[in-house]
Amino acid sequence: MAKATVQALTFDTKEDGWEKSTGFVMRDVPMPVLDEKKNPEDALSVRAYE
Repeated sequence: MAKATVQALTFDTKEDGWEKSTGFVMRDVPMPVLDEKKNPEDALSVRAYE
């Protein structure tokens, strides 16, 4: 099964180069994953609404 992706505006100096870049490029990137059990610091990225 393919990993889930999302579209994002990116800037990659290795791929796009700094001198010739025209700015951000829309690319498919891996879907972000937040898992506080595997990575406790992920809890800092979640906003709990009351």
